[in-house]
Amino acid sequence: MKNISKSFLSVLCLAIALLTTTLTSAQSKSKEKDFVISIKKDAQNMTLRCIRGCAWTNLEFDLNSVKTVDQYGTVSADSKSQNQDPKLASFQFSIDFVNGKFVLKGLKGTAWNTLNFESEIINKDGVLPKS
Repeated sequence: MKNISKSFLSVLCLAIALLTTTLTSAQSKSKEKDFVISIKKDAQNMTLRCIRGCAWTNLEFDLNSVKTVDQYGTVSADSKSQNQDPKLASFQFSIDFVNGKFVLKGLKGTAWNTLNFESEIINKDGVLPKS
């Protein structure tokens, strides 16, 4: 009977340790800051408006050039992020306009690799539904 009790207690302790580790990991992932950005075009330009998670408010680019954007604004494609402000999301993506659609490639801090759309609002998970 003692052997069964010791075995049960060992298994219970191991299960609690694993559960605690899993919960801690899930909590740290949920604390990641999100970003929300509106992307639109006019005749010759694309306009990005950060709604949440950025140090910038508005960015405007020529439609005929690929740009790389992070939480601080426009960066070079191979740049490393600056010191991270805990109030901001940590992300980086490239944006281009091809055949009448925006093409975004997630480089860091996005759940998506590539997005294609006309004019939308995005976040780290992808395109948000229109309200």
